Amino acid sequence: MDNQKVVGLYARLVVEVEYTSDEFIYNSLCEKEVSPGVATQAVQLIPIAFGRHILRDLGIAFCDKFWIFNSVGRVLYRGSLEKNKIFSAAFQLAPILLTKSVLDQVVFRSVEVNSVSQALYAGSSPDNLVPPPVVLFNDYPCAVGMQRAQEVIRSHLKDLYKFEPKPWWGVA
Repeated sequence: MDNQKVVGLYARLVVEVEYTSDEFIYNSLCEKEVSPGVATQAVQLIPIAFGRHILRDLGIAFCDKFWIFNSVGRVLYRGSLEKNKIFSAAFQLAPILLTKSVLDQVVFRSVEVNSVSQALYAGSSPDNLVPPPVVLFNDYPCAVGMQRAQEVIRSHLKDLYKFEPKPWWGVA
């Protein structure tokens, strides 16, 4: 199945069964002959792509990188969102697929949308927000895994921006 069809199927599934779990979406995609790897990417990356489409005019410099960690916090993969076929297809199709129903069911699955919403509500300016790379896990992280992932993010931000992350960033 091509990536645009996967994105369309994802959007249809979340509207047909409101407030469904990612696990249900994943299983439904696999039942429709989407490979497990593509189904995983769809569940993880489509909400981020749709969310970034919604936030695109705020002037936030989103990071193009995404990292996949295992459950104990080891980096398994580092990639580019723009080069990811599912992410790119979702971002391209967002203007067409983002009806109110899809918006309600998908966009707030994005940690970026939630983080930006919280920051703006707290009084931050969009141009002051510095989102880190998107962090994904290939399994449920244990406490040590979460701690290690936060250390990797903290180190990356420190090296990239030459300053210490603030405690309210959630990676301190």
